[in-house]
Amino acid sequence: MEPALRMTINESNIYEDQNLTDHTDYIPGTISGHALPVAGWLLVGLSHLILTFKHFYDCKGQSSKFTSSAEIPLRLSGRGCLRLQTVPLTAAEKIVIGGAYFLRDVIFANLAAMSTAEVIPHLQHDTMAANFALSGVVDLLRLYPRTRWLLPGGIDYALFSMAFLTEVQQFVSHLHGRTPVDMRLHQLQASVAAFTVMILAAEARFRQSVELPAIRALLLILQGTWMCHLMLILYHPLGLQPWDLHSDHSVAMVSLMFAWHVILLVIFVFVVNLGFVYLYSSSTQASRSKSKYTKCPSTVISSMAFLTEVQQFVSHLHGRTPVDVRLHLLQASVAAFTVMILAAEARFRQSVELPVIRALLLILQGTWMCHLMLILYHPLGLQPWDLYSDHSVAMVSLMFAWHVILLVIFVFVVNLGFVYLYSSSMRASRSKSRYTKCPSTVKSS
Repeated sequence: MEPALRMTINESNIYEDQNLTDHTDYIPGTISGHALPVAGWLLVGLSHLILTFKHFYDCKGQSSKFTSSAEIPLRLSGRGCLRLQTVPLTAAEKIVIGGAYFLRDVIFANLAAMSTAEVIPHLQHDTMAANFALSGVVDLLRLYPRTRWLLPGGIDYALFSMAFLTEVQQFVSHLHGRTPVDMRLHQLQASVAAFTVMILAAEARFRQSVELPAIRALLLILQGTWMCHLMLILYHPLGLQPWDLHSDHSVAMVSLMFAWHVILLVIFVFVVNLGFVYLYSSSTQASRSKSKYTKCPSTVISSMAFLTEVQQFVSHLHGRTPVDVRLHLLQASVAAFTVMILAAEARFRQSVELPVIRALLLILQGTWMCHLMLILYHPLGLQPWDLYSDHSVAMVSLMFAWHVILLVIFVFVVNLGFVYLYSSSMRASRSKSRYTKCPSTVKSS
């Protein structure tokens, strides 16, 4: 047992009856109220994933450049990637499902007979549904040349991002008076929406990237699978055992389950990609595209692995001491920075500085976790730390800075070693000027 934990684990507390919470609101607070959004997320996410892969491989087979868009339509026939008969599948799904949820609530929920406390959750869900339906309408208008001139370029990405920002804002403000488990469930749902906004912004900038729309599809599916799990935990249908919605251990279990949702969906995207590789492998062009597409899952899987680490470390802090919290937050910050470096490295493949920084961060993860063990468990007769002292927290941050400084010096020394080894040939002499730029950039950063 870690000394920083202030409570002892009692697994039976997860299902104590005395702290159970039951939701009785008609639409937002019942399984029926969550079922339609679950179906919508899964349908839109799966459609976008399949259409993204299909569009990419079709363009490869026709020697055309892949360009993503907020709405990647179903392309039925034609000779070129730009002159096709198109069906706006995902836009139609957003309009139908978002509009159906909004109209169902307005017409059949009898909002006028409800109290203010009962009406507000309905209006919050209706606001989110209306935003996504409006995003579908804009996607539809931007798809066809006859209506494209009505709206400025990029408005489809902007409005889709605003729909997710509205979701984040509503979920975060939707938590007042809820149980800890309920709060964590909705916070994780909001974090997926927030990350989707960042992916949409990157996709709007880098239209030729196939990885970004694939990640967007993964996040859309994750919204559906996680909301489905949210229903199972909060409303325990089919005779499932109720959860203790106030237990710290239940909160930790929720975070762990979320990580496994991410892991399994990354594997799912990888399998779908391999399915398209197999379907298109009969032609030479598709065989060449295989090497391109196998890079996508590796980048996604590496990034998702570090994002999972960040999520687990951040959600691993409830009830811990200030020093323990600071130790794990610094470890999580290294993982988060590694994700940003991986994203930059995927975009700038010719840069030597980025993989060097990535290696430095991986070593830093190991050295800092070693230091974490020394502080928390004080082996070899080391003096125990005061885990509640503000001075101890400040000392932890100072030590982390020295870990970074010493590792930068270590990378610089390793670089000089390679410069010395290769200095006997003219080729190494030419590369010397190139290689000495790397440590200076890393050191300055």
